[in-house]
Amino acid sequence: MPLTPGLLGKVDAALVALLIGFGPASSTGLAADLIWLLAWFVPQLLVGLGALGLYWWDRRRQKKITYLLTKALSRALLTTACGTALGRFAMPASLATRTPA
Repeated sequence: MPLTPGLLGKVDAALVALLIGFGPASSTGLAADLIWLLAWFVPQLLVGLGALGLYWWDRRRQKKITYLLTKALSRALLTTACGTALGRFAMPASLATRTPA
């Protein structure tokens, strides 16, 4: 089981050794390996960061929608239960006119 992501290090060493074996200088082989790394790993990193950004944006949007729905629902329930707007309790006239015993 590799310890590095994507066999990073082993593949690089093999690529540089293979390139040097076919004739170019070691600096050219190392530069080709670094270009290969940029072309292979950077796009994956950018896609992952974009997906993470979309995930965070969607979570934030869902929290806002949930908050607004909860607020609207609680206001509607209070209005229905109490019979007045904004949940203020209105005392029925029959209770208001009673005198204490």
